[in-house]
Amino acid sequence: MNEPDLPSNATAAEQIAFLRAAAARCRRLASATADLDLTGTLLAMAMDYDTKLQALIHSSEAARDEP
Repeated sequence: MNEPDLPSNATAAEQIAFLRAAAARCRRLASATADLDLTGTLLAMAMDYDTKLQALIHSSEAARDEP
């Protein structure tokens, strides 16, 4: 499954929205299939997007806190 690439010049807000949407899409697709292997793959992808999302949020918050 190929996800569209996010442009490298996307803002943090655009990246956050992209990652949230991608994770939600993977979960929605996982719930719509009866194929257990595919479900597992999609849920793993969603968790990967969530991990990237949390790292991005954390780095965005840290950047805001810097003087």
